[in-house]
Amino acid sequence: MEQKDKRDALMNREILQKIASLEERVKTDPLTGLLSFSRFKEEVEYLMKEGYARDHLMIYTDFRGFKYFNQKYGYLTGDQLLKAFSKYIIEMMPEGIESCFTRIVSDQFLLLMPCEYGEEETCEIIKRINREFVRRMNLRFPQSNMIIRTGVYKIRTDCPGVSSAIDAANYARKQINNNNGECVVIYDERLRKQQHLENEIMNGLDDALLKREFQVYFQPKIALDDYRIVGAEALVRWIRPDGTMLRPDFFIPLYEKNGRIAELDYYIFEEVASFIQKNQKEGRKLVPISVNVSALHCMNEQAAEKYLQILKKYEVDPGMLEMELTETATVLQYDWINRLFGSFRKAGFRTSLDDFGSGYSILNLIMDVPLDVVKLDRIFIEKCDKSEREIQFLTQIITMLKNLGFYVLCEGVEKKEQALILKKAGCDGIQGNWFSEAVPADQFEKLLNVPVTL
Repeated sequence: MEQKDKRDALMNREILQKIASLEERVKTDPLTGLLSFSRFKEEVEYLMKEGYARDHLMIYTDFRGFKYFNQKYGYLTGDQLLKAFSKYIIEMMPEGIESCFTRIVSDQFLLLMPCEYGEEETCEIIKRINREFVRRMNLRFPQSNMIIRTGVYKIRTDCPGVSSAIDAANYARKQINNNNGECVVIYDERLRKQQHLENEIMNGLDDALLKREFQVYFQPKIALDDYRIVGAEALVRWIRPDGTMLRPDFFIPLYEKNGRIAELDYYIFEEVASFIQKNQKEGRKLVPISVNVSALHCMNEQAAEKYLQILKKYEVDPGMLEMELTETATVLQYDWINRLFGSFRKAGFRTSLDDFGSGYSILNLIMDVPLDVVKLDRIFIEKCDKSEREIQFLTQIITMLKNLGFYVLCEGVEKKEQALILKKAGCDGIQGNWFSEAVPADQFEKLLNVPVTL
């Protein structure tokens, strides 16, 4: 019996040790030894609730290119870098300053510390700290091309909790998209308003669709052989209840991010189909309309069929619609785009590649993807009125594309001189504010009867 009691006592001791070990692991990050993320949030939440974190800085940091670093130097080396960064930040903390420091996941870190200086000086201090670590890493790993990105939020008295503070610092970090060696963004009043508006937009799609707040505008396309309006691009504008207008470059990326862009695409397409049907019934002049297609449709094998169903509802010929996709999506999602555009062509739609030349196009890809129209990016024409060499290059590009069988249109034409240069270079058509910006449907109907002259 005594021996059994000893065994039980030993077993209980082992269990308690394991529990203590697990508790310790919950409190600390196993890689860096920093506070665990859950423990960090608990401690900061307490400090905020008690008023001790007022005017403290929530600093959110990560490494741009960390995935590449792991691939280049190996995951063990990547872990060593993260441990070195943790140690470096602790060493850089001024003596006597109390702080909370954690690794969230992978290469993402959070630091809470008192704000001892003004915003600009704080920003410069963080830049210097980041720059020095990058310098050290580049000495050891010359091909790392390391960039540290940091978002900073100064905790306000009205901040509802630790999650909101972290979100604000992270939002500031996400604004960094340039190639500078060190990047720091402070969450200020401008970013607060921007984030609030983005949240409204992200959460307001259903209501806006129901109330038909999204309006389709049309920008005419002009043929350069006889200066007729031969088509238009459908562009969406969000007219909010207070009368303000939001342009698509603000809200489209947000819906692409949350995966709901397809719903807006179908809505715009149906509006265009309804517009064409109305003009058919009234015996008005008709021209093909191009609509933008999100790359997210590529993952839906039924996308072409969904568009066809909308056309059948409005009794519109598919030949009146041109499905337009940016070159970025064509390269990044090449196989899926190929299948999707093949489905569009088979269904009778025309297909178009937008923004050709903006940085991603590969000629063998556009030769393989089933396309009818290639739209040159505005960069091709912006300098042509100042450089004969630019004109020669433009002419060669247009000639090559036409020899491949594409209809070539240039967008972003702002001046008469640009239109004349494009005509001389052999371009088939133009689109841009020189003739007309995007206008509501009723104004576009009037433009169809206006002669175009150079």
